[in-house]
Amino acid sequence: MHEALETGAHPLAQLRIQRTALPSLAPGAEIQVDLPAELTLHGQTRTILLHAKLHRTATLEARVEWQLDMTAYGIAPPSYLGVKVKPEVELSASLRLDDGGGMK
Repeated sequence: MHEALETGAHPLAQLRIQRTALPSLAPGAEIQVDLPAELTLHGQTRTILLHAKLHRTATLEARVEWQLDMTAYGIAPPSYLGVKVKPEVELSASLRLDDGGGMK
């Protein structure tokens, strides 16, 4: 997959969620929400929609999922011996946001 992503030429992958898109939650609260975000991958940035489960503890914890079409980012789906991977993949990430706006 590193070869398909051409990580030598495009080492940065970045997921950006605007703080203003995040709802305010009381401690212990948990909700599911769709969040607009920007994903930079393979040197290209696209707006995506994250399906998120948010939980407020001392920090804001998020489990996000989204679908990605590799070809939208100029990535050729990997293949091996004539067998190709579908260009659409499902991705997920667990995030922890601190109150200072930084991501851990």
